[in-house]
Amino acid sequence: MATVGVRDLRNRTADLVARAHAGEEIIITNHGAPAARLEPVVPGLKPFMTKSDLLSLPLADSGLKDDLEVLAGDTTEDLGPIR
Repeated sequence: MATVGVRDLRNRTADLVARAHAGEEIIITNHGAPAARLEPVVPGLKPFMTKSDLLSLPLADSGLKDDLEVLAGDTTEDLGPIR
């Protein structure tokens, strides 16, 4: 992982972007302190997930839904009054 200052970034932007595109992670510093990260974009990675994307993921515990239904039941009547 390379570290470059803001001034170096300004002077060598195209070179540093090309290096990041090639897979290198570059830390940008401001007065010697880390301030930002320049890294490659992962192809196909979306910045957010739609509901259908989320539902299409494999479940970590395929039996969890059944277990929760047994534990929770259909109603909350057995919980008693709210105080």
